[in-house]
Amino acid sequence: MGLFSNMQLLLGYGKNITNNNNNIIGLMPENLKSLTDQVFTEIKKGNFKQARAFIENIEKTNNHETSNHYINFLKILTGLSNKSELRITEAELNTAYIEARQSDKGVILAGILRIKIVFDEIEEARAIYNQKTINSVLADCQYLEFIADKEELDAKICDPLLDSKIAVSIIYGYMRIAEYNLALDYAIEFKKKYNDYEFRIALFLVKSQAVSISIFGKHYWTISKKSKDEIKDIIKNGYDLSVEADGLDSRIFSSIVPYIIFLEEVKSDIGLYCYKHVERWRELYPEHARFMEFANTGNLDVLEDGEIKEFQEYKRDLEKHNTLEDKLINGVSLTVTETFLVDQTFDNDLILVWLKKGGLVKVSTDDNVRNKDIIESVGYLLLATKPKYLNNEAAHKRMLEHLSWLSGEDSDLSEINPNCIKDICINLNHLNLHKYACSILEKTVDTNDPWLSPLMEIYLYNLFNANQYKEGNKLIDLLKSDTEADNSILFWSFCAHMNYKKGLLDDAIVDIDKAISIQPDSSNALLIKANVLDGKEDKNYLISFFDDINTNIYNLQDQDSLALINIFTPHVQFYKIETILIDLFTKSPYESTIFINTHYLNFFIEGRINRDVITSDAVGCVLKAVKYKKAGKETISLIVKKGTKHEKNPHIIEEGNIYSDMLLKLQTGEVNDEEVHTVELLETLSPYVALFHITSQIRNEMNDGTDQFLLLETPSDPYELPAFFENITKKLNKGSNENKIFTNLQDYPFSFIANNRKTGNPIEDILSLIAKPEYKIPTPKPREIDNSKFEKLVLDIYSVTYISLCCLSDRLPNENIYITRNTELLINNFIEDIKTKGFFIPDFSGTINGSQFLAPLVDQLKILLRKIEIIEVEPLYNFDAPQELSLLNEKIDETVYETILISACKDITWVSFDNHLPYWMDKLGIKSIDAYSLISKITQTLPHEDKIFGLSLAAHYDLPFPIRREDFHNLIIGFDLSNLEILHYILKGKIDVFANNHLAITVFEELIISLLARLTQSYHYKGELGIYRLDKKTEKTIDSLINIILLAQIKSKITNQSAEMKLTKFICRVLLKSKQNDYFKRILNIKLSEFISGQFLDYPSIKECYEEITANSERL
Repeated sequence: MGLFSNMQLLLGYGKNITNNNNNIIGLMPENLKSLTDQVFTEIKKGNFKQARAFIENIEKTNNHETSNHYINFLKILTGLSNKSELRITEAELNTAYIEARQSDKGVILAGILRIKIVFDEIEEARAIYNQKTINSVLADCQYLEFIADKEELDAKICDPLLDSKIAVSIIYGYMRIAEYNLALDYAIEFKKKYNDYEFRIALFLVKSQAVSISIFGKHYWTISKKSKDEIKDIIKNGYDLSVEADGLDSRIFSSIVPYIIFLEEVKSDIGLYCYKHVERWRELYPEHARFMEFANTGNLDVLEDGEIKEFQEYKRDLEKHNTLEDKLINGVSLTVTETFLVDQTFDNDLILVWLKKGGLVKVSTDDNVRNKDIIESVGYLLLATKPKYLNNEAAHKRMLEHLSWLSGEDSDLSEINPNCIKDICINLNHLNLHKYACSILEKTVDTNDPWLSPLMEIYLYNLFNANQYKEGNKLIDLLKSDTEADNSILFWSFCAHMNYKKGLLDDAIVDIDKAISIQPDSSNALLIKANVLDGKEDKNYLISFFDDINTNIYNLQDQDSLALINIFTPHVQFYKIETILIDLFTKSPYESTIFINTHYLNFFIEGRINRDVITSDAVGCVLKAVKYKKAGKETISLIVKKGTKHEKNPHIIEEGNIYSDMLLKLQTGEVNDEEVHTVELLETLSPYVALFHITSQIRNEMNDGTDQFLLLETPSDPYELPAFFENITKKLNKGSNENKIFTNLQDYPFSFIANNRKTGNPIEDILSLIAKPEYKIPTPKPREIDNSKFEKLVLDIYSVTYISLCCLSDRLPNENIYITRNTELLINNFIEDIKTKGFFIPDFSGTINGSQFLAPLVDQLKILLRKIEIIEVEPLYNFDAPQELSLLNEKIDETVYETILISACKDITWVSFDNHLPYWMDKLGIKSIDAYSLISKITQTLPHEDKIFGLSLAAHYDLPFPIRREDFHNLIIGFDLSNLEILHYILKGKIDVFANNHLAITVFEELIISLLARLTQSYHYKGELGIYRLDKKTEKTIDSLINIILLAQIKSKITNQSAEMKLTKFICRVLLKSKQNDYFKRILNIKLSEFISGQFLDYPSIKECYEEITANSERL
């Protein structure tokens, strides 16, 4: 606010000029009135040279001695006398006052008072005025405006006979003594009585000064709505007054120009109006004039030396630019000015180099600035927050340290340029560091009386991304009374988006229609409306909306417009989409290639488009699409109508060309050899299919290795497209590098990894991951869980799938189990896909026993939907969740994220399939349990047959499932192949874990006894040889089980003994516990011999160990 000062309106030229003008002209002799009026006119224009010329003319033409007093006062009043002249004039006026007529004494006294005021001889002026014996309005005005104290002004203001001129002087008097509130109050009160121009100017100036003081030291974006509205009103009022005065009153410019600069509205209509009259007030207000001229012309020469000029010159100096680049490369500390230059002119790669080398921002000790540490911190963050990935631990740590301090209570940001704060917080929003952005912005904007400043826009973004919905909605409600917000497409788009999130679709449409009315061609607003309408069951609204949109909106440079195409594709008549795609291609064949080429494939993967789509024979500007051979080379081209605007490309031929006319006449298989090159029409294609051939070829030719794309040999028959794309999908899945993603990721949250697949349905994600041998889902670490956490549960899509896979949905409690509506939608979509489309699940469907789980899964999902309650998420949007949760945004599935938020909002326990996140939730005060713990609680008392699916998943896919001692025994008791195979895979998968667990070793002793005991019951013995009653597969499974149990003994690291000693001890304990008959021992002996031979163990050593143990049974 350097352009404002408390006294600038009190001591400059032009103060109360018109008021004095009216008084003086009324007293002047008739022959001087016209010239006097011209003097005041030129003064108001700021044309002092011309005013002096007029006064000199008055002096020459005046021959009446009495008139000299008026001329002298005129020179004093207008400031056209220098100080040396004033002292001479003062002496003349003192002498003249004694001899003057009574009617002339008033103007002479006023002149004497004014001279005393100029020389700051206030007490002498006061004494002279108090000794006066005459009534003089001119003298009264001078006294009240420049000399009277508060008590005198208070007394005079109560005069019921107060006229407009005296009232104006009193108002200025109050302003002089800094009683701005009183001046404003009385000015507003007097407004009922006076409406002349000079009074309206006084009211305007006192309002301007009062607001100037209230916002002193602030940036426009940080002031309150009340102050902003007052400034807007001052500018509008000043403009109206200036137009009324034909732009001649410089006092108006002195007030509104600083505000125009303050509001950054130099290029507004009123700003341009002020600039138009700049020469009239340049001499009075040179600083304002220079800034206005620079803003309108960009001419640096008009600026005085300083930071603005230095910064602009720096930007244009190539040598300085190169020097700055060297500083970045070498990690040299930057000045504040250099930091701004780097921010605006260098790319993130160089900034990253500077950050990695420990670059800092330093304020010189010679600068003698306040808040040096904060300025350095802001400068550093301006650069450190720019790169999306700050892959340097030291730089990242330094950034977080600066953010913690800057967002803390001890940092004062009042003197920091809000443009810097805005840029930093925009970057923080992109980095998902919303917590810091919210804390910084909360200290910067006025949240009690907000308006939609650029800072407030960023604050809203960060609040909602940080789940601070309560605070965000409070601000939105307050902002609805703000004119900026009411005229802001961004604001109404924001309101629509929030109502859409709450499920209030009709309210969202009302809001977004307001946004569209402000800017009908805003693709972002149109996209929001399309999303809202897509949320309605009746898609006719969406189809109708598509027809209302001008097709010119679709632009390859505008991602929102391309997203619109994706939303409309599944719902509108397909030829309309074809028309848009053809138009994009003809205008820009190369730039449109990737979008067009992937458009249909993406919709196939998501299953959102009708597989029976029929493509058109002619679309838009395309007359015919052909595959032909010219000079032995096959080509596919679109023949477009004559006059079609298109980019030159070998795949686009305009009608009227020799070859286009030829190809239009030819039938499939026909040849034309009349021209230089023989042309054969191989095939007529639909334009859509031709477009895929063409874009596939272009994309392949353009591929420099960064585009992971393989050439698609698209079939010409549109009816073959669905099968073609399904085949491609399988190949892409089979041949992808996806496996690399899942290597050594056990330490990462499951939710992150599953979301990374982005197949469109989280149930498919979890099934595919379960089946991947490369990714093992770890069993959560045991922890104590308070029983109160089980009272009310909200499940996410992953825990729903897990519980249903284990066939335990019907074992959930009958009440207080919830899911969100979006989770329900995902479940229903999955069931529908399985039912109607034979949904292919990569990796899972084709695995051993994989297909047997899908039918029960669907049944269990249906059971679950009948048991649970839907929890509404609307309360979520009046709740402030822990800001740290924003770190999960976009890293996990949006329905899971929503479930976590509703858990925090409703204080309900979130049941997570994730192996890490529940521990983090505990630290944030959010109730959570892992689904494994819930399953453990459910299965404690379940019969064996109800746990068989979970045990099978644990066996075949190593899925976490609670396995107790009795489960091992139950799997043997049945002694059927399926149970034994489950046991086999469980033991085989966790042999290393079991080998080093004391309890497991004990269980193994019991298991082998049970196995051998069942074997004895299944043998017929004839002499020394026995014959199995078992089939070969069962026999093999049992042998394998026994081998695994024995192998676990020799792999055990519980003791440092030899493998032979560990095995012998185990066998001795088995024999001791079993107390079985000879048959048992003989079978054990057979199996043991096979194992010893297979593992190359030393039989004599085992015999020695046995003898040693039997001699000393305590060694067991």
